[in-house]
Amino acid sequence: MERVEEVVDRGREVEEDLFDNAMTGDWEKVVGLYRSSENVHDLRITKMGDTALHIAAFDGETKIVLDLLEIIKENASKILQIKNKKGNTPLHLAAKVGDVETCHAMATKDRKLVSLRNDQDETPLFLAALNGHEKVFLCLHSHCVEGCYSFRARNGDTILHAAMSGEYFNLAFQIILWHPELVNNINQSGLSPLHILANTPSAFKSSSRLRQLDRLIYQCLIAEELNGQEVDKKICPRGKKGRNIDNRGSESQELTKSWGNRMCSSLCLAKRGNKKEDAENPQQKSSSMQGMNQREESHPNYIYSSCVKFFNLITAVLDVINGSPRSAVWSIDKIQDEKRRHIWATQVMNKLVEHSNLYKKVVQISGGDPEDKDKFGDVPDRSELHLEEPSGSTSHTEKKDNTEAKNDNLEDKKDNKKSEDKKTPILIAAKMGVSEMVETILDKFPVAIYDVDSENKNVALLAVENRQPHVYSLLVDRKKQITRLLRGVDNNGNNALHLAAKCGRHRPWLTPGAALQMQWELKWYTFVKNSMPPRSSVRYNKKGQMPQEVFTTSHKRLRKEGSDWLVKTSESCSVVAALIATVAFATSASVPGGIDDKTGSPVLKDKPAFNAFTISSLLALCLSVTALVFFLTIITSRYEAQDFSISLPRKLLLGLTSLFASIAAVLVSFCTGHVFLLDRHLRYVAYPLYAATCLPVTIFALAQLSLYYDLIRVIFRKVPQRSYREYRH
Repeated sequence: MERVEEVVDRGREVEEDLFDNAMTGDWEKVVGLYRSSENVHDLRITKMGDTALHIAAFDGETKIVLDLLEIIKENASKILQIKNKKGNTPLHLAAKVGDVETCHAMATKDRKLVSLRNDQDETPLFLAALNGHEKVFLCLHSHCVEGCYSFRARNGDTILHAAMSGEYFNLAFQIILWHPELVNNINQSGLSPLHILANTPSAFKSSSRLRQLDRLIYQCLIAEELNGQEVDKKICPRGKKGRNIDNRGSESQELTKSWGNRMCSSLCLAKRGNKKEDAENPQQKSSSMQGMNQREESHPNYIYSSCVKFFNLITAVLDVINGSPRSAVWSIDKIQDEKRRHIWATQVMNKLVEHSNLYKKVVQISGGDPEDKDKFGDVPDRSELHLEEPSGSTSHTEKKDNTEAKNDNLEDKKDNKKSEDKKTPILIAAKMGVSEMVETILDKFPVAIYDVDSENKNVALLAVENRQPHVYSLLVDRKKQITRLLRGVDNNGNNALHLAAKCGRHRPWLTPGAALQMQWELKWYTFVKNSMPPRSSVRYNKKGQMPQEVFTTSHKRLRKEGSDWLVKTSESCSVVAALIATVAFATSASVPGGIDDKTGSPVLKDKPAFNAFTISSLLALCLSVTALVFFLTIITSRYEAQDFSISLPRKLLLGLTSLFASIAAVLVSFCTGHVFLLDRHLRYVAYPLYAATCLPVTIFALAQLSLYYDLIRVIFRKVPQRSYREYRH
């Protein structure tokens, strides 16, 4: 009895030592404990049921994992299949952190480890795709058993869903090349990979908003395109549906395994820092970032690289001058990453649309994982299966078939009801403003123009409602299709003009201030109205409202905010204009140097400074009075909705221009009049003081340049520009 207690105590002591050493990172002692006793190999040391191998794999201790695998040679397959309480094996954790060398070593011990699922039905291959670890994915894919890549997570996501969700376009492109059949799989939410991409407008150029200089740099930069690895048919033969055929024992299978081992070994050497291989293959050096798996660190062209470094230096100087961590001009690397991201997303989108069967009636009878079929469908359509009953079938059989048909009809009704709440990719793209996807889908599947959502809104109605000018302009250019679309109405009887008249909770336009938002709302309404069929503006919806009535009602709050801002701005500026007018009037009435008693003419009339003083003082008076008049007309305005279109913004622009010009004229008048009071030797000392006097006004004028730019852009631009800082979901 005492012997048993000693063994138990000894076991507890070893378990505590193993836990303490693993937690403190003293892995050499862990390796020593593994060598000393086989009983600790499968010992769970945490509440989550982790073994030391789990912890080492999750901490990225590659050398320790390899040592532990070397110790547990014969039992490696059994111990590597141990799962913690979340169902994760050590390979799951290694794939999650992206340790390619560890993954290769574990998968080599037992290829079945790649297809083991955790409690969320996630395989190590799925976790590698979900976290964007391309090298790990390629390594595990080479060890993947038949059908492993088609396994789905509990929510129905495939490896392609996982890569698309993380915006790992490089990896997603490779998955599509190898397994194009995954393009049409949908998850439990009814989303395909194309749906996910449509919900990512920031990945496309149409949704980016670069400043003028950034746009110029964007056009000049070079970004590489994706070039995925095509599967060699001799090494990895394909089935009829594009799946890899796992012929165990065949020559092709051995070639596949040897190819995978060579690839993974080379990746492992790259991770260990093999300088020779890095020198021979510089493109293998990469760094991960959000939305991309890897990119080249250096440009092949030295001149191009030097130019990029030069522009980066310029942007760094601008950062210092502006005194902010983010200047008005992005760094060149960020702009290039943005362009690469747009190009890669477009390539992935083209592949997804190419292999999509959204508008085809496809019957899938076999293929894929049986468990996933039970969960997510892939059930053949009975109307396409012509099954003949054997002769002499009994009425019981017919009754049974009728019952099954009724059940199938109920299932179909449930599926149809569920699908009514789902939008097709083109509808999502129209809502989110991805014009590239809308155009590509319409070119590939013109029938997509008839898609409507659960509220009976088509592509044009969604683009109008969500303020997507570039998508709507794209549709307007398709004259044969746009007329049919614009005649459509939603379930509430609203046509496109009704939806253009509605004011949402968010402010969608790329301009600050309620007054300018109101102006662009009017421009958007006018733009849509001009493209609508005749008499669309007098159509009533189910609430008995015409578009103009909807606009007036829904924009009350925005109009109130805009009018309040204009009143406050005009009142403040009118006070300043009145003060300047008073000073300018007093200045214009005084004559520097006095008047000649004999002739009655100014004594200094022949001096150039005197003429400058006279003209500037007169300009200051006239411009200040003009500004005062404009601001008073704004204050006394009735603030009707149409006034925000042209009248009020134009008056504000002219008033601010006159005010700034009058301030400048007053300063010139002061400086030229003050010159006569100084001695000739002191004039050169006064010039820097004059410049310092003008500096505050200059800073104030520069601070108002953004408002000037917005006013001018809104006045002269016909189609408003959408802001993508916030989305309307």
